[in-house]
Amino acid sequence: MITEKVKLAEIRRDGGTQPRATINYDIIEEYKEAYSIGARLPPPIVFYDGENYWLADGFHRHSAFAVTGLDEMECEVRQGTLADAVWYSCSANQSHGLRRTNSDKRRAVCAALEHPKSKGLSDSAIAEHCGVSHPTVANIRKEICPETKEETRKGKDGREQKPSSENRSKAAKKRKKKKESTNNNPSPSSSREGDSPQEATPISELNRVKEFFSASFQEAELLATVDRAELKKWLLNWLERY
Repeated sequence: MITEKVKLAEIRRDGGTQPRATINYDIIEEYKEAYSIGARLPPPIVFYDGENYWLADGFHRHSAFAVTGLDEMECEVRQGTLADAVWYSCSANQSHGLRRTNSDKRRAVCAALEHPKSKGLSDSAIAEHCGVSHPTVANIRKEICPETKEETRKGKDGREQKPSSENRSKAAKKRKKKKESTNNNPSPSSSREGDSPQEATPISELNRVKEFFSASFQEAELLATVDRAELKKWLLNWLERY
């Protein structure tokens, strides 16, 4: 981490890098008191593009320090453009400082989805960057990009993957095909006329099994004498052999 003194007047706050929905003035007052007694808070993060220092993380600390009357502030300086600062700001405040509100999280996700770096990224990858859940990103994406055609996206592991909605559609088609296959090839116990699967009882099913197998296998004569547990065991053994 590289830190250096940066003049407050040179730190830009107007580039759309503010990650919070609103400023909390109570927190500013709290930080101001901390600075006044010599407390060392984590330095704000700025991105320097060769001309401007873009504030990406630390708006409350910057505001509080400005009230102290000092004109230079210790900052963590990173090389990058305004776009880099905006992208970084979407991930700010996840584990430190004032806890983010739902409005703060929504603002971060919206900014990330509108950023060029999010093009082709999956909902999961954006969720990890912004520190929110996958469903949160998916829901916000539908709201702000309702007409966007879903394309193959990159997951957080870097692999390409189909959008979740397309995966769900494929799974639904597979289930439908399997169901149709089952309906077209009913089991012997459910193919007799006059009986539906819903009406069949355990006793009637056992009788049908007996009738079906007794003509071909002498072992089926055991059905009339064994109890249900033994019958189940016998049927399983028979199916394994045939």
